[in-house]
Amino acid sequence: MAERVPPRLNVVTFGVRDLPAMRSFYEALGWESHSAGDEFARFEIGGAVLALYSLDALAEEANMPPPESTEGFAGITCAVVVQSEEMVGAAIEAVREAGGRILAEPVTREWGGRSGYFADPEGNVWEIAWLPGATFDDRGGLIWP
Repeated sequence: MAERVPPRLNVVTFGVRDLPAMRSFYEALGWESHSAGDEFARFEIGGAVLALYSLDALAEEANMPPPESTEGFAGITCAVVVQSEEMVGAAIEAVREAGGRILAEPVTREWGGRSGYFADPEGNVWEIAWLPGATFDDRGGLIWP
């Protein structure tokens, strides 16, 4: 039987209130944006795409009410896996310099890796992690150890 839904994740879209500010934050991390004015921006990230789109427009497309605020944890994190244990701290510092809010400083985790957490200007939560044995394909996509 053929797959009904291919097992892959190609695009993560953040509904945002202030697209120019959010685009500037991710550009300050060194990510290259491809934009269509102040209504849409995309960042090609390791074989996938991070898209920024108007929160109200995204909520309308999804037939859902927009959230009242960006306060509080939504129960979702995105992760950037780096090549070495030392890169976790360096990446967290780059986030701090770009204006991100550090939620958890880097620590060695019980699962053997090292990670820290930050929130972007609208509260989207990211983890910076090093996974022992992880490698990457030519586009930067993670090959799980």
